[in-house]
Amino acid sequence: MLLPAALPMAASAQALSGACPVGAQVADEQGQVGTVQDTDGVGCHVKLADGTAPYYLSWMLHLVGTPATDPAEVANVAPGHYFCWAGSIYLNLSITIAADGTYTDIEGASGTWSYDPKTQRITFGSGSFAGQFAKYLGKEGIGLSDKPTDVFQTLCDIEN
Repeated sequence: MLLPAALPMAASAQALSGACPVGAQVADEQGQVGTVQDTDGVGCHVKLADGTAPYYLSWMLHLVGTPATDPAEVANVAPGHYFCWAGSIYLNLSITIAADGTYTDIEGASGTWSYDPKTQRITFGSGSFAGQFAKYLGKEGIGLSDKPTDVFQTLCDIEN
């Protein structure tokens, strides 16, 4: 199964909202740390250690010393049926996660999964999702990719 390339994901529980605090130490999704130089209410320029000052949308950052995602939100993968999307396009791809470490895909084929809450990584040990790279994003669902990343184009939202 091939999954689309990565695009920015939705905001995390601990992500900044609103204006970036000028002068604050912040980190991005890749762990790069810098100081907020200016803000426009939507995003900001952050001066990094290498001297560059890239522009970030505020939700792409979190304050240094706080986790990017609230640990309580990602302690366990929520069991349920997840529908997968790339942007606003439904991919005819879904997965049903069971609390016992098994899952079924859209065709009913089963497999196994395990979860590391420290990294939020989901490992598919068998079945049609084996070999895919996944991360539990809490209320944002599950991010899927065919390569290691922290920015996902394919997001799977739990059915409410």
